[in-house]
Amino acid sequence: MFRNLNKVFWLFGLILFSFSLAFAQSETEKEDPSKKLDLPETLQETLQKRRIKEEEKEFQELIKNGEEAVKISEEVSKNFDQTKKISSEDQKKLEKLEKLVKKIRQELGAEEDKEKTEDDSPSSLSAAINNLKSKSLNLLDELKKRTKFSISVVAVESSNSIWKLIKFLKLSRN
Repeated sequence: MFRNLNKVFWLFGLILFSFSLAFAQSETEKEDPSKKLDLPETLQETLQKRRIKEEEKEFQELIKNGEEAVKISEEVSKNFDQTKKISSEDQKKLEKLEKLVKKIRQELGAEEDKEKTEDDSPSSLSAAINNLKSKSLNLLDELKKRTKFSISVVAVESSNSIWKLIKFLKLSRN
């Protein structure tokens, strides 16, 4: 009787070991798809080149979004300097800027702000507009310094600051 029970436990252990080995192997395959298949070297090189081109395209898109953010913030700043108020057209530009900044934050790998941090709120609309413009320029500079292998904490912080300034400007009434 104990012999049969011993065989059952041994068989059960072997099955468990096989499943754990298969699971561990599937986890490593998720990390690098080229390891999953034994691809010819030329095909691996082609896939690598395609991935590099895609990363370069994403980087250029990130820079383009940063330049667009600077352009929008400069337009809002120029309009505010002339009229000393935020028009409905400027509100639309701020909404577009907010979407751009969210997209940039996402590309940088920033997570959603779950905790409410109290930053120094600007003392006036004029100060907020000037901060928006300078933070946008800062963000663009940091994006240009970034490489595909790095994450710029300063760029994430700049995008967070811009996002908070946009919220302040959208909520403030002239």
